[in-house]
Amino acid sequence: MTERHRERAQKVVESFRELLDPNALKAIPANDFEQLALFVQEALSDELHDAAEQVEELARKMRSGTSLSDVGMDLM
Repeated sequence: MTERHRERAQKVVESFRELLDPNALKAIPANDFEQLALFVQEALSDELHDAAEQVEELARKMRSGTSLSDVGMDLM
C-alpha cells in the first residue's frame, strides 16, 4: 500500500471520528480506529488493483484490433 493510501485512510477515519458522539468516541479503543484505517487502506488498494486490471484489459482489446465501440468507448 502506498503512503497516499495510508494518508487517505487516516482522513476517512478522522472524518468518522468527528461524526461520533463524545460518549461513543470514549467507548471505542484507539486500536479499533487503527484497524478501521487498515480496512480502508485495503479497500483503496483493491480498487486500484481492479482499475489497473480494467486498463490492462482495454489495452489488450485495443491491441487485438477490437474497435473502441466494442469496449463501450465510442468517440463522438
